[in-house]
Amino acid sequence: GKKLDRTAIAEEAWDIEVNSLGWYGGKQDQYAAAYGGVNLIEFGKQVKVTPLPRVQAENLLFSMVLIYIGGTRESRDIQKGFKELSDNQIKALDEIKESVDKARYYIEMRDVGSVGTLMHEVWQLKKKSNKGVSNPRIDEIYNYACKNGAIGGKILGAGGAGYMLFIVKPEDKERFIKKMRKRDIFDLDFSLEWNGVEARIL
Repeated sequence: GKKLDRTAIAEEAWDIEVNSLGWYGGKQDQYAAAYGGVNLIEFGKQVKVTPLPRVQAENLLFSMVLIYIGGTRESRDIQKGFKELSDNQIKALDEIKESVDKARYYIEMRDVGSVGTLMHEVWQLKKKSNKGVSNPRIDEIYNYACKNGAIGGKILGAGGAGYMLFIVKPEDKERFIKKMRKRDIFDLDFSLEWNGVEARIL
């Protein structure tokens, strides 16, 4: 019976995971799920969510390929790698943060090639930020994808297993998907969810 706005839902979800269940982690996934769409999310004393225009985000869909790489892992265990940060981790995280304005600009300009290149650069930084996000199998899949048409990509979520998202030029997508399927790596149909979290009384 509570009437909660999207920010309150995201904060409560995070509080349950981190403080009630003891699962270490950030707030970005909770905010992404609560708001839906594609957003610039700025974390400070307060969290600011700025939606990107729908037409800009949907333009990227034509160049996105989502694949399932399998494996299992506990997100909270990988996130523990951020509890005590080395200088190199801090440097990598700072560089990831600095890439946000570039990403927003490239999306606004509908410059898919630059989005893909930036994703590649950020993926290298993400691996430096926490050793648990990748492993030799994931690296091999990523390198194979890049040799067969992917401009760039990254693992989704905390890493270690699950799903990877690649940016591929629309004219190269069919060949790219065929090459990945030859390695028994399969693409998944997906779209963007624009409504965010919804509660219905049945």
